[in-house]
Amino acid sequence: MISSRQISEALTGLLKTEKTTSDIVDNLMVFLKKNHLMSMLPMILQSLEKKQLELERIETAHITLSHEVKSSALKDLEKIIRKKPEDPTVVSYDSGLIGGFLVRYRGKEYDGSIKGQLRELKTILMK
Repeated sequence: MISSRQISEALTGLLKTEKTTSDIVDNLMVFLKKNHLMSMLPMILQSLEKKQLELERIETAHITLSHEVKSSALKDLEKIIRKKPEDPTVVSYDSGLIGGFLVRYRGKEYDGSIKGQLRELKTILMK
């Protein structure tokens, strides 16, 4: 039996093609009605929402700065870290970093903060 997750993954793949969204939705509704699967629609939508949230979380660049910087410096940092210019960026501030920045993007973390450097130095000295 086909699951709502499988259908949502297929829909996600179709949305990346050149077909229009309305055509995809129309074809989905026809498929669900024809196969007596309309009761799965809420689960399919829930699975699609979950997938969308995962994609947004993965592709959003999270930059934490120790203090406010010039917008030109922030734009330069964004250009360096983002693979795709259209990926969104969330900027926050944490004075606990002492200086520098922390970046989380696409499952990786880059620590360019003074706090991070002090933590590394402490680890080296404690050996």
